[in-house]
Amino acid sequence: MKISNKFIFASSQSKIFGLSSGYGLILLLILIIHLLGFVFSAVHFPGSLVLFGLYSLVSAFSLFIGFYKPFDYGMPLLNIFLWLGGWLKLTTHLILQYQYVEAVGGFSFSADQYNELLKVCIVSNLAIFFVWFFSKRIIKTSCIHINLKNKNIITLSSLNFKLILSLVLISIAVINLFNIYSGMYQTGIVAKTIYIWPVNAVFGWVLSMGLVMVISALLYLSSCSKGRVTAVIVVAIFEAIFSAASVLSRGLYIIHLLPVFYSVALNKCRLGLKRKIFIFLAVIGITGFIISGTFVNIARTFAYNENSSMTVGRNYALRMGFSDAFQGFKSLAIMGVDRWIGIEGVMVAVGYPAKSMKLLGALMVEKPAIGYITKYQYIANSVYVHMNANKFQFLTLPGPAGMFYLSGSLFIVFIGMALLLLLAILFERWVWLMTSNPYLCAVMGAWMANGVAQLGVAPRQLLIQLFMHFIGVFVIAIFQKWYLKANNLS
Repeated sequence: MKISNKFIFASSQSKIFGLSSGYGLILLLILIIHLLGFVFSAVHFPGSLVLFGLYSLVSAFSLFIGFYKPFDYGMPLLNIFLWLGGWLKLTTHLILQYQYVEAVGGFSFSADQYNELLKVCIVSNLAIFFVWFFSKRIIKTSCIHINLKNKNIITLSSLNFKLILSLVLISIAVINLFNIYSGMYQTGIVAKTIYIWPVNAVFGWVLSMGLVMVISALLYLSSCSKGRVTAVIVVAIFEAIFSAASVLSRGLYIIHLLPVFYSVALNKCRLGLKRKIFIFLAVIGITGFIISGTFVNIARTFAYNENSSMTVGRNYALRMGFSDAFQGFKSLAIMGVDRWIGIEGVMVAVGYPAKSMKLLGALMVEKPAIGYITKYQYIANSVYVHMNANKFQFLTLPGPAGMFYLSGSLFIVFIGMALLLLLAILFERWVWLMTSNPYLCAVMGAWMANGVAQLGVAPRQLLIQLFMHFIGVFVIAIFQKWYLKANNLS
């Protein structure tokens, strides 16, 4: 039976807004959400309602193009991240009238500054349109689908695959347990154990991306055999829970597991994965996020306290009662809106009077170090300027639009956003050419999307991590080729 390569929502031939019914319904739903958000927040908006309405419309279409016949994984995820940190956060705060969690610098919340804020956001979204429009015409092939030309050929590799999967499980447990007790890589905390360079950097890379890259390779190799994909997804959930708790990062769970489920969802018909099994695994994944996120929230309250310790926080989180779990879950729910980077960074840039290209250049090449507080923390009036920089490394991040607008130029915002998007698309396309692995493309696309959406202080670090990913992709490409050849699948 031939399976269509079209996105799952595009199966119907009926039209809405000139689109197939699936895409038309998505666009209609997005427009309704933005209309309701605009209506309920407009009463609290002091600036131009014309600009606010235009931003809402542009934001709606920016979100929609992430769903419309995607040719990669990174751009849809990036559009979602930018939407969460931009339009959704702005309207939520306008409607509920509560204070922003992140610093907003000298932003006065006046009509003029709100209007300037909207102009920056509109230009940023137009850059997304520009890159998407031309990329859709230049890139003719999709990297989101698995090639099953070798389906049902695997016969002799079961023992080898089980051995590899077992070794991966053991490695995940050992690496994360070592990190918990050594404190080599934990979010916001200076490493307690420092080895000769580049041991700490490589170890941090393994935890942040290395393990999930290995899992993506196993997903690719298991796709030709029924049953194995389910086992690898279970391993992926195990890794996300363990790594997020070890690193003290709620976002790490999302970045590790979201691309796995996203790529499997788009290929589940080709994989023969039953809907009930996929839904069951998704429920486990969501439950894992709630448990892991609640644990991390409680552990962090102790780990980030000068008078406490990570050991105390970890032990308390492990024996927490119902009331503690409820508070941890409540904190996790609030972060559903405020965790995403975006609108506050633009506010900081709008409210800062000394914007210049020289300032942007200095921020772009700034190098973080233990005991050093970055320039942007002072620009944003961040509470982190008062932290003990020899123990903690918290950062207020501007996001890409806020970062580029510190130049004082809307043109720089447009060019900067466009170049970042092109880099993300080209990198994922290179991963596809090297490996033909859609799962690895999804993982790398999610990392690039998160990196671009959270662009901030010391962006040079993004290039260092990108180089490490290049090496990782090369290693995985060699491993895949060896495994397929060894099993007569090359």
